[in-house]
Amino acid sequence: MDVLNSARIIDVGYVPDDCHYWFVRTQGGRLFKEFCKESYIAVGWNDINIDTIKDFTPYKSLYNVIEKYYPHEQRKGLTTSHLNNFVNKMQINDIVIIPSRGSQLLAFGIITSDAYEDTNTSNCEFLKRRKVNWIKTYSIKELDPALSIIKYKEATISCVDKLSNLIDRHLAGFLYKKGDLTTLVFDAGIDGDIPYINVSNFMNSLIKLVNDYYPDVPADEIYLKINMQSRGKFQISCKVAGVIFLIATALWNCGFKNESSITFKTDIGTIEHKSKGPTFIDEIIKYQDAAQEREMRRKHEQIKIDEEQFMLDQKKLKASLPPGEPEQGELPFENEQKQP
Repeated sequence: MDVLNSARIIDVGYVPDDCHYWFVRTQGGRLFKEFCKESYIAVGWNDINIDTIKDFTPYKSLYNVIEKYYPHEQRKGLTTSHLNNFVNKMQINDIVIIPSRGSQLLAFGIITSDAYEDTNTSNCEFLKRRKVNWIKTYSIKELDPALSIIKYKEATISCVDKLSNLIDRHLAGFLYKKGDLTTLVFDAGIDGDIPYINVSNFMNSLIKLVNDYYPDVPADEIYLKINMQSRGKFQISCKVAGVIFLIATALWNCGFKNESSITFKTDIGTIEHKSKGPTFIDEIIKYQDAAQEREMRRKHEQIKIDEEQFMLDQKKLKASLPPGEPEQGELPFENEQKQP
C-alpha cells in the first residue's frame, strides 16, 4: 500500500487548481536529457519570433505568418497550433510532461516562466523556450496503465487536460490538495478481481469511521474513484481535509497493527492526526465482522436495559396505586381473593 512506510511525517502535495497539462515531444528523445538537465522545454520554427506570435494571436493571421516564413511546411495548421500553444496558451504553473527516446522515461514538471528566446544553441537548436521545474521522472512501466497511452501522442505539443486526474497522482504523490479537495490515492493491494461486497463493506466502514470523527460531514461529500486495471488504485477525495487525513491514518495504522499519530505537512502548516481504523480488502472483512458483533452485543445490552426499566416501571406503578386498586393487567376479583 502506498501509504505504508517507516516515516511519521507526510508531506501533502499541492497541485494548482487552474493549471493545464501539456505533453511536449523531445525530437525522438534527443533533447530529453538536455531539457531535464537545464530545466527548460523548447520548440522550433526559429524564423518566427515570440513577439510576432503574440501580435498575430488570431489563428488565421498566425497561419498566414507561417505560410510566409515556411511555405513548404506541409501541416501549417498544426504548426500554427503548436506555436500558439507554446507562446500564448501555456502559462506559469501549468504541468508539462516530456518523453525520452522510445518513451521509456517520462519527466513531469511545472512551467515556471513565460516564453523567452535564448540564442545559445550549442545543445538545442530551438530558440523559443520556457523554464521548467522538473519534479519526478517515471519509467513507462511504473505508470498507471491508463496514463501510459500518453506516449502515443505524436504532435509536438499536445494538451492532455483529460488525463489531469492521472497526472496529478504521479506528480503530487498519494496525498495531495487541489483546489478545495484533498485526495488520497492507494493501491488495492491484490491482483485480479475484487468482489463487490468487499468494496461495499470497505466504503461502509469508512463512512462509519468518518461519522465517528466528523459527524457533520455528509457521506455524499466524500468522492470515490476506482481504477481496477492491474493492481488498481482507489482515490478518495473530500473538501474537509481532516476526513482524508483520518482515512490515511487509519489505513496507515493497519500496517503497523497499533495506534499511532501521523503529522501531515500542508501549505498552511502541520496537522497531527491520531486514530485506529480498518485495513483494506482481507482485514476489512474482519473489521466488518467485529462491527457486527459489537452491534449485536449492543442490542443485547439494550434489551437487558429495557427489561430492567420495565420492571422498575412496574414497581413504580404498583407503589403509586391506592390500596385495593387492581394493578395493570390484574382482574378485580383476583385482587379481592388476595384480601383476608
